[in-house]
Amino acid sequence: MAARASIPLLQTVPSKFWSDVVAAGSLGLAGDLICQAAEGRRDVDVRRAASLAFFSGAYSGGLLHVLYGYLPRWTAAVGRAAGVAALSRPSSRLHGAGCSLLDNAHCGLVYIPAYFFAVGALQGQSPGQARAALGAEWATTYASCSAFWIPYSFANFSYVAAAHRVKFVAVGNLAWSVAIDFIAHRDRVPAAAARGS
Repeated sequence: MAARASIPLLQTVPSKFWSDVVAAGSLGLAGDLICQAAEGRRDVDVRRAASLAFFSGAYSGGLLHVLYGYLPRWTAAVGRAAGVAALSRPSSRLHGAGCSLLDNAHCGLVYIPAYFFAVGALQGQSPGQARAALGAEWATTYASCSAFWIPYSFANFSYVAAAHRVKFVAVGNLAWSVAIDFIAHRDRVPAAAARGS
């Protein structure tokens, strides 16, 4: 009986998935480095930069690769159930708005908590510290997230081809990661930067 050849995981996942993960991780890293420079850091916090790169790659590149395949379907299903034909037509602007609002709800309920817990853990925070940071910053983060991502996601779901949506989000995430990174770390800005030195 011939031994069955094993197929490595990396070969079973489509290359577009890995392309999205690498693009999102790289842009998340760039966003953190920009944020650290804006904070006036003299030395790069490598652990912080690595945690943002990992989280951005895994979440924005990996999870959104999957989620963005479903959001248009869910929006269309809501449109059909509600009897709103334009909401169920992927080519309509109403459909783009519906996808954007569903994505924004996901951000408040899943993405923001995942960010604070995952990035906090990768940077050595306890679950209690991450929960406290999330509690203190959720409202500010969600308001900022909504202001940035609702129009950006509307453009993404209305004008960008489905095959390029995750990479378009990764580009937006470059700017957004600077904002969320600053919000999450503003209590830990180096003393020299806080004094304006």
